[in-house]
Amino acid sequence: MPSTTRRALLSTVATGVVGSVAGCQSLMNDRASLGRPNTTGLSAATLWLADDVSLPSPVDVETTDTRTDADVAVFPAADASVAPATETLAADVPVAVAGDDALATLLAICRGAERSYGFASNGWNSSTDVAGAVPRSETLHTHVFVTADYPDDLPWALGDILQPATHDCAVPSEHVSLPETARSLGTARVRGYNAVGEFDRRDRVFVRPDSDPTPVFAEMEATIVAGRIEGPTGPYRADRVKTVADFDQRFTDVGPAAQTTDALGVRNVSDDTEKIASVEFSPRNEAARESFTACQRARFAVDDLSTPFRYTGNARFRWADPQLLENETFLHHTPGSAAWYPR
Repeated sequence: MPSTTRRALLSTVATGVVGSVAGCQSLMNDRASLGRPNTTGLSAATLWLADDVSLPSPVDVETTDTRTDADVAVFPAADASVAPATETLAADVPVAVAGDDALATLLAICRGAERSYGFASNGWNSSTDVAGAVPRSETLHTHVFVTADYPDDLPWALGDILQPATHDCAVPSEHVSLPETARSLGTARVRGYNAVGEFDRRDRVFVRPDSDPTPVFAEMEATIVAGRIEGPTGPYRADRVKTVADFDQRFTDVGPAAQTTDALGVRNVSDDTEKIASVEFSPRNEAARESFTACQRARFAVDDLSTPFRYTGNARFRWADPQLLENETFLHHTPGSAAWYPR
């Protein structure tokens, strides 16, 4: 039976024109036809759930009354969650926030953490129901689930925080080399699904603090999946991914370069005069039409790392259903102002 959740009903009537700049509005389509992805990562996990957090029935998981004994601690989206969640991160325990405007609460939690972190967008609206952060060494890895409904999608999102898929770049950005002395500022993830497939965008930033100005390496990894992994499939196949980053600074290099491989056709459409790094990836074989990971890396420099630095980023995902006269296409974009906070 099709989903009748709040966001599914709204998305059936939400249409719009997608702009050409990196920060364009997302075209939201109905995502009810294939249902939500399979829940993985919770089978051996122990959760701590705040009193105001609920899981949908019939999810059965191990729980604990002690936050620091959990694999992940789940807090409600509320100001009162900020202090205890920040303390939980300090104890190296991942946290998740559930409820309306979950991202605003997570932003406040990360501000109190003594670790570097970033968000691929700090401007998602109050319909963001699930977000999380995972401590890794001196950084945080942030997760924002832009199509998750609370509480129905909470088990899927928690499992994805605990056990995120690993992806290999279909075409590596090897000619933009990453120095051995580069320091990671973390990973900022945007995750979701729709009526035809799944998408997973991860931004990573590295800096080399021993130079002035400071070299910065901004990576964007975008995975497109047609249908569901180990689940129902539909007629749509992966058709294109375009990664875009618009910087205040002029970048000195971006990759990968234009090329054709067995799996992908790659077009580097960057414009250094406009300070826009952008690469298009199109599948060339059946395996890539089911799923592939596009990777972009740009190098630039900043004069001051004492304040947050930003760029406008977007991973533009497109699926296609071949028709007799013209392909039917389905789009999902992840636009926003990325913000990174070195510590």
